[in-house]
Amino acid sequence: MKRIPAFCLALILVFCSAAAAEEPALILTDFDDFTLTTDTPLSYRGEKSDGMPLFAFSSVSAGNVAMYMVNATWSALPEPVSADSFSEMIRASETAIRAQYAANGQQLKTFTVADAEEREFWGFHALLCDAELLVNVNSTEVCLVQRTIQVTGFFGTYIFSISAWSSDLLDEATEALVRGLQWK
Repeated sequence: MKRIPAFCLALILVFCSAAAAEEPALILTDFDDFTLTTDTPLSYRGEKSDGMPLFAFSSVSAGNVAMYMVNATWSALPEPVSADSFSEMIRASETAIRAQYAANGQQLKTFTVADAEEREFWGFHALLCDAELLVNVNSTEVCLVQRTIQVTGFFGTYIFSISAWSSDLLDEATEALVRGLQWK
């Protein structure tokens, strides 16, 4: 389970350099437990496998700049962790995130994780945990925000990770995910 937040947060690196072609039509993608409707093609699609990435997509503005990135992993865990454990799991991923940025010649200056909150998404009990990252990229400090949502149900556990340039974009991405995902 420790690989999940590290991978999700690592996709921020992809987010920083993501460029996908704009598609005007909605795209429906079928997964084992749900369908996902997006306005851009998935940039990654994997198979449902414990702890492995399942999908990634971004919203692209003019100039092919990704405004937010959404990705997911699945786990066979049948029971949700506590909100405190979820927050700690996200905080514990900081070392791996620092290493990933360093490998790309960038520096993670700060990594601030809020306490997880209990929420309801799609009629399921969920945990939501936000984080703020300050990254030094080419001598420029860039602030990124991230939201991690854990949903556990009959399907096991899905962790959705959303990265964006601002809180408004983070909320927009969350709404797009909630609106676009339909459980089977």
